[in-house]
Amino acid sequence: MGKQDGEDCSPGQGGVRQAPPLGIQPTATEWLGIWSRLHGFVSKRQDLPRLIAFCRLFENHPSMYEGRSTAELPFLPAKLPDRPLTLADLDWRRCLRLPEPPLSAFTPTEEELNRLLKLPRSPGLIFEFDSSLTPGASFTENGRPCLGRTALLVDSRVGIVIGAEVTPGGVAPGVSTGEVFVSLLLKSPQLPSKLMIRNPRWGPVVEKVCGALGIEIQIAKRLPALEEVEAGLQRFLAGGSMR
Repeated sequence: MGKQDGEDCSPGQGGVRQAPPLGIQPTATEWLGIWSRLHGFVSKRQDLPRLIAFCRLFENHPSMYEGRSTAELPFLPAKLPDRPLTLADLDWRRCLRLPEPPLSAFTPTEEELNRLLKLPRSPGLIFEFDSSLTPGASFTENGRPCLGRTALLVDSRVGIVIGAEVTPGGVAPGVSTGEVFVSLLLKSPQLPSKLMIRNPRWGPVVEKVCGALGIEIQIAKRLPALEEVEAGLQRFLAGGSMR
């Protein structure tokens, strides 16, 4: 979500709302992300023609973002003309991404915590964990397209996947990540001594659980074992094999 120097960039101003900042030329992945973030309002019959008109314009002018800042977003006319859109119809505005809100610590249920506390501990065991939006893992929920959030828990030493889950991307990221982290930990036969994460936002989410279990949290720029699994997953979702 963004706004232009304090101005509300809403669809009432003729814009495509909730569109994330794009690169110079959006890729198919970026457009899939836009569609998933728009699905909540394009279900309204009056909004769908606007989305179709813009997609057709982009199809005819795929280089329309070249030379523009990633903070610039195109806004459509408040009323669509009775003809195909042209580049001259777009109102380019500079939008600012709002800071991400802080995430709260996730609290497991008493039953979940008791089950985790009963697991044996392994002093040298290190797990890698991440939860991220995965365009290739999108699916349909209640008749609408939904971008999936894929969570992975991987043994750092040998690269074994402890567990993987895909949840709807529209669920609050803190709640979704906390619930999945606990669920994946419960799939492990033993608790690790250390948890490696690469997204600092997940630290506050899992710190309460890890603190209760005596698991050290460490932030790393790279998660080699998990990234190898992600690469295989992306190849599989693209129609290839995991190897």
